[in-house]
Amino acid sequence: MRTSPAWIGIVCVGRMACGEAHASLTRNAAGSKNMGEAGALTIDTAGQCEREPDGKAWTLEAGIQYQVSGRLQFLVEALPFELQQPDSGQNASGAGDTDLTLSWLAFAGNRLLPTLVFGARVKLPTAGKETGSGKADYASLLVLGKEVGELELGLETEF
Repeated sequence: MRTSPAWIGIVCVGRMACGEAHASLTRNAAGSKNMGEAGALTIDTAGQCEREPDGKAWTLEAGIQYQVSGRLQFLVEALPFELQQPDSGQNASGAGDTDLTLSWLAFAGNRLLPTLVFGARVKLPTAGKETGSGKADYASLLVLGKEVGELELGLETEF
């Protein structure tokens, strides 16, 4: 069972995200243009800085995304490197956990309404004991995405 509280974050899509919101490769599902043709395979990497009240964490993410259909995609997301920097105490580094996410495009959005994506995520405890909890977690996702010109906005909630 998920031990952290539910959260809501606002993210702007980009290769490097740093802020209060947790950003991940799964946000690629927020735009209908990112739900490609069935059979499409995407390999992606991203860097991330996450700030929390008790410190910050830097991660390097690697993802493999498979488009099952025009509305359904599967994502394997691994953290080959993670650096946790608490405000007090020792830093910890190493490999992180691995997430498996299944996303479904419920509504592709239009001129007025945002894209709506539902998802489910399972975290596999692949990290070492310094960087991981050692426990599997799961979560459900709700993602709203809207393109305004060249800007892509997303609202993602996880519980």
